[in-house]
Amino acid sequence: MRQILSLKTDGDRQFVSILSVISIYGLEEVAEACSEAIDAGAASRDVVLNILARSHDDPVITPYEMPPHLPELKVPPLANCRRYDELLSECLCCGIRFWMQ
Repeated sequence: MRQILSLKTDGDRQFVSILSVISIYGLEEVAEACSEAIDAGAASRDVVLNILARSHDDPVITPYEMPPHLPELKVPPLANCRRYDELLSECLCCGIRFWMQ
């Protein structure tokens, strides 16, 4: 990969970017992604990063835990977009009401 990228004007920068993701994905996975990109005839940083991103599932999001020092809500807030639509339907400067769906 380094030899192929050295032929490009920004090849050193691309190679360093590829090396920087080793700490995230591991050496073996980055090497496999580089091999796949070379086999496809599209050796570049963007292709390697795309291959790595596609090979991983979305990260597991852990549920948020409320800090113990905060009080618990008795009534959870509700989204009410109609309230904002009503505010936008009237001109504040002259009181003219506009028709909104």
